[in-house]
Amino acid sequence: MGKGDLKELIGRDFAISGEPLGSGGYGTVHLIRNLKLNRQEVLKVLHADLRSQDQRMLFENEAKVLANLDHEGIPKIYDLEQKDGSIFYRAEYKRNTRSLDELIDIEYYGREIPLDITLDVITHE
Repeated sequence: MGKGDLKELIGRDFAISGEPLGSGGYGTVHLIRNLKLNRQEVLKVLHADLRSQDQRMLFENEAKVLANLDHEGIPKIYDLEQKDGSIFYRAEYKRNTRSLDELIDIEYYGREIPLDITLDVITHE
């Protein structure tokens, strides 16, 4: 999706901030600025070639699951929308965060993660 298409999709209340932050199997993540609230957010858009009902449902479920989780490392979901055949959601932009893989590599590279830490992560206690 080109910048013009993306701008049309998100509307005039948002500005696209440069190149995409990343792209994976299901979607592309863009850094955007919410002009009304003067804050950076991320926008995840389902890839155009993934438009089957099952793929759309999985994407929607991802947003719904994330929206119901409460953890400092998980971005808050602000909105889930469908427009002009595209499906996307806006979320909190987490600055200077590391992925779970990076944290595991740094802390436990080549070693088994202790059970108590694993349980803490899973149960969020």
